[in-house]
Amino acid sequence: MESEINRARDQYSRQAEYYTRSAAHATGESLQLVVEWAQPRSNQNALDIATGTGFTAFALAPHLAYIVSYDLTAEMLGQAKNLRSQRDLSNVEFVQGVAESLPFTSDSFDIVVCRTAPHHFQSIDSFMSESRRVTKSGGLVIVVDTSVPGVPNIDDWQNKVELMRDPSHVKNLSNEEWQNIFKKHGLDIINSSTAHRTHLEFWDWVERSGTPTETVQELHRMFLNAPPEINDTFQIEEGDGKIDFAWIVSAVAGRKR
Repeated sequence: MESEINRARDQYSRQAEYYTRSAAHATGESLQLVVEWAQPRSNQNALDIATGTGFTAFALAPHLAYIVSYDLTAEMLGQAKNLRSQRDLSNVEFVQGVAESLPFTSDSFDIVVCRTAPHHFQSIDSFMSESRRVTKSGGLVIVVDTSVPGVPNIDDWQNKVELMRDPSHVKNLSNEEWQNIFKKHGLDIINSSTAHRTHLEFWDWVERSGTPTETVQELHRMFLNAPPEINDTFQIEEGDGKIDFAWIVSAVAGRKR
């Protein structure tokens, strides 16, 4: 697993600055959904796992006593620190480490969130076990991630293009799979949704990941020649030299017993 983690670390160290400009990470309905579901209060604390450049943590911070922004790479955290200064937030702390092994004591946080990252994790079970461990009894774990629809040939196409684009990709899961994982780890599901989308533009999508030119060309062909069920599922539209599409977003919130 160490080599795969190093691959992800290298990828995000190299591309960190692009994520500060990513509309898919900085805004969107899923970001608002996290705040709505978390219902953060001024006497609570939170942990944002795989914070990236900090957008989820920054959305929660004004409502909390403090939040820890936790990420694999120093470069991502460096970008997040710059953005924190711009936003004048004094209650955001930064810690570096892997999602599958959290350096926090058990029962530390009222809220644990992870948004738009688990498809890169080497072990979802380890991530979920650790997330539950550091959450206080009665606290919330909220996971939001791009998701497959649960139709085998469509799921395979999505995971294939994501891996081609970014070698640190592991697997997108369906909402049903996420719900089963929450239950497996002793979290009582209180909210679940696939109502939202992450809207993307092809050329921005491949630039953000630093995808090699030959691979970009192959991906471009795959999008332009996608079969009807792929077009319909991911709302692929081509025009004016652009390709717009939308990944499904799966969101699940569970309470620790």
